[in-house]
Amino acid sequence: MDEIWAWGLRNPWRIGFDRLTGDLFIADVGQDNREEVNFQLAGSVGGVNYGWPRMEGNACYSRSQGCQTGSLVLPILDYSHGEGCSITGGYRYRGTAIRRSTAPTCSEISAARRSGLASKRAAGPGAVSSFSPNLSITTFGEDNDGELYVGSVGGPSTASSAFRRASPSRRRAAGRER
Repeated sequence: MDEIWAWGLRNPWRIGFDRLTGDLFIADVGQDNREEVNFQLAGSVGGVNYGWPRMEGNACYSRSQGCQTGSLVLPILDYSHGEGCSITGGYRYRGTAIRRSTAPTCSEISAARRSGLASKRAAGPGAVSSFSPNLSITTFGEDNDGELYVGSVGGPSTASSAFRRASPSRRRAAGRER
């Protein structure tokens, strides 16, 4: 059916288009062991099979279906549940405020750097970095400059919901949080 753009995704939890290239990033929550990010070039004609339930990330999930991956498009990034928490997709970061990483937690913003995104499936991810805003993140967005903002509920320093600019050291303008 023409309306099915791609399949083989278990639980896509947010997608994002690169603001400069139009490429599509799909965060897909794993079943038992792995989380993944799938990628599709702008201009793709669709019809891509990302592998679920045969594969979970880059690992075989269903041995009864076989794990030949020749017809599948495997993720550009995957990680085990021992390395991180459940994935929520977002944006290809194009801002300048976030430059450092801190200790990971389950309420963190992570980034993966990689080269070769123009290829159908480039070899493994590059450096993964994260920063922990110490919030219970509920949503996020980006502004016209590509800077990230996070919405949260409660948290250690506030008893109510808030929306903040995501940067390792939040900037203040005119005495108020931006």
